[in-house]
Amino acid sequence: MQLSLVTDPLTQRLRRSQTALIAEFGRIIRPDDKRRNPAWTLVQCVIGARTKTAFSNANTDRLLAHFGSWIAPPALSARLVKQEPRAQPIAEAAC
Repeated sequence: MQLSLVTDPLTQRLRRSQTALIAEFGRIIRPDDKRRNPAWTLVQCVIGARTKTAFSNANTDRLLAHFGSWIAPPALSARLVKQEPRAQPIAEAAC
């Protein structure tokens, strides 16, 4: 599928809404000490796709507390890659 290079009317509507909101309330600028780690945000988005924000934030914080970091030690990462079964192409997968 090729994306159209013509401007979508919805995009223009969203841009006008964003401009009006910024004019009314100002930009939300979060101080560095209040910003979440990008990896935390990614994990929270995956968890939060089907849960309420309070639950997904708490679960993400518990995962980080349990594992201590979002980065697995290299030895563990290598072991997991070796154990990971290879996915079959969709055409070959049994239905």
